Amino acid sequence: MAEVAVAGTPQLEMETTPESLLPYIIDVVVGLYDGERSKDELPDGSGRCTFKNGSTYEGSWKDGYMHGQGIYVWVDGVRFEGTFERNLIEGIGTFTWPNGDQYVGGVKRGKRNGIGKMILKNEGTCYDGEWADGLKHGEGELDYGNGKVYTGQWSEDLKHGKGVMRYDNGDVYEGDWVQGMKEGSGRMDYKANNSFYVGDWAADQPDGKGEHVWKEIGASNPYLQTFNRYVGDFKDGMRHGRGTFFYATGASYRGDWRNNLKQGDGTFVYEDGTVYTGSFEQDRLPRRQGGGSAPGFSVKVDISDLIGGDAESKANEDLCNCILRFNSELRALYRKYTKLETRAPKTGDQCDSSLLVEQIIELCKHHQLVDLDYSLCRVRDVVAAVCGKLMQVVDSRYHQPGRASVLYKDLVEILVRISFHKYHALESPAQRFVRLVDGDILPKTTGEPRWHYLCDDGEASRGFLAGVGANDAALRAIFDGIAGSESTEVGARDLLRLLLSKGVLAAPEPAAEIKEEEEDGEKEEEEGEKGEEEGGSDGAEAGDAEKQEDAEDEKPKAEEGEDVAEAEGGEEAAAEAKEEEEEAEEGGKPRLTLGLALKCIHVANVGSGETREEIFEAGTGKVIGIFDAAVTMKYPEFVDSVALCADQAFEGEDFAEKLGQMVEALGA
Repeated sequence: MAEVAVAGTPQLEMETTPESLLPYIIDVVVGLYDGERSKDELPDGSGRCTFKNGSTYEGSWKDGYMHGQGIYVWVDGVRFEGTFERNLIEGIGTFTWPNGDQYVGGVKRGKRNGIGKMILKNEGTCYDGEWADGLKHGEGELDYGNGKVYTGQWSEDLKHGKGVMRYDNGDVYEGDWVQGMKEGSGRMDYKANNSFYVGDWAADQPDGKGEHVWKEIGASNPYLQTFNRYVGDFKDGMRHGRGTFFYATGASYRGDWRNNLKQGDGTFVYEDGTVYTGSFEQDRLPRRQGGGSAPGFSVKVDISDLIGGDAESKANEDLCNCILRFNSELRALYRKYTKLETRAPKTGDQCDSSLLVEQIIELCKHHQLVDLDYSLCRVRDVVAAVCGKLMQVVDSRYHQPGRASVLYKDLVEILVRISFHKYHALESPAQRFVRLVDGDILPKTTGEPRWHYLCDDGEASRGFLAGVGANDAALRAIFDGIAGSESTEVGARDLLRLLLSKGVLAAPEPAAEIKEEEEDGEKEEEEGEKGEEEGGSDGAEAGDAEKQEDAEDEKPKAEEGEDVAEAEGGEEAAAEAKEEEEEAEEGGKPRLTLGLALKCIHVANVGSGETREEIFEAGTGKVIGIFDAAVTMKYPEFVDSVALCADQAFEGEDFAEKLGQMVEALGA
């Protein structure tokens, strides 16, 4: 034994001590021993010892050594209960101090080592993690007891490596640490002003290259709320060196900075496109050269990736003039849709007067900016691209609703981009934008927007939202199964095939059966003619009635048969929709027919202001053909399609229960 690792005992070098000297040494150290002994009269087995310095040990002994489970108490009241190995505190145990401090965990040669938990009662702190040689070392979490918590890597009792610090004021830092300080690369979220910094750090301060984004600067003006952004050099926590500041209004400054102020040479681009290049002093903005309006009277969008050229091109100038022409109407549109209720409530860092992605989608549906040629799938791609420029991440897989918000100028850019793609036949971007606003948006500014009848206010809407929430994980799994790992979209035809394969969609009847029915009809017609000859006018009238009925029956069968043949890629046809519904009610077939499923998909992807009865009642509503299913869907529209199909496929008034039945059937 190299040393007796307990306080108050002599440090004895005993590795080479002859066994014959053990009794003598024990007599020197031990004051009183009461317990079992070996044949050599050494403590062996269970026993209690009081050392001459006043410390005590009670537990297992072996050949004169404290060995096994035991309790050691120092004269100052410190207590250890755990494992001993030949007089060394080693293994697993608990240290307890008179003031209430406690350590529970691994120990090596009397020091904290391995995994353990240390609680300092007076300080209110608790460390739970790895130790080495008595110091915090490795992975661990330190709870300071006042709302401040560090989770990450340690080295010799200091934060070192990767870690996350959550402060008591709500700030959060995640990144690199060196010898207890933030240094390297990391991100700091500041709760007080709802901003974040991501980039280089040194000596606990932003230092080097980085980006600072202010996510919200006040609720008084919804157009100037979010995402002021600085990208460039920092020193000692301040903007210092070269950098660019992007204002939420669309203005920007690129140039020299000193101690957070614009100082030196730089270029300021006003919101309306006016550019000033020159010297700046103490953050002072230059006056507009040559007079002119104050900055910010119009909105300028950047679509250079679509049309090429620079900000001074004729195409950009014409587009800016058109935006200015509709400025008042578009601002009113922005305000209107910020008040629209969405499926997902706004989170704490979103202002009530900012426009959410799902509200933009609703705007596009209500104003019929989408159709089968330009679907919501494409609109979501445009919105995600614009949000990406604002440092807002839109979930590219499931497009989780309600998360990202946009400014007024960004809504304008989204509408410009939609018009550019939708009306590609027109020559200039300005003409396309005018066509979208004048032809689609302004004529439909009245009326209340609606997703579909399941999302109206009331019991149906509550059932729909409850069903989607309860089955979200299963719906995502079904969506992933259809889309695969490489795609974020599914085709309407793929959904129809899945419904058919799971027995939810009524199977179409073979074309051969329709041919037999046609032959039967011809035979009946011949019998009718014969009856006319034999039975006179009464027989003729009966024959005419039968022919008329047959004609009415066969016409919809043939039309739907053509649609099914197109959908299945073969020569198949569906039975007439009304007949199938009647058979479904009698238990002969599933209630959901191809025609109803197509209407569900159409409503989910294009929208409809009609009621449930108006959409699905026979003989009313828009006639939906198989070509209307040639559409792709993102996850939200896929969920809507499945929910609407569930409403038609199953009986009952509880929409959540019907959606659960549908999910169970599709996931089987």
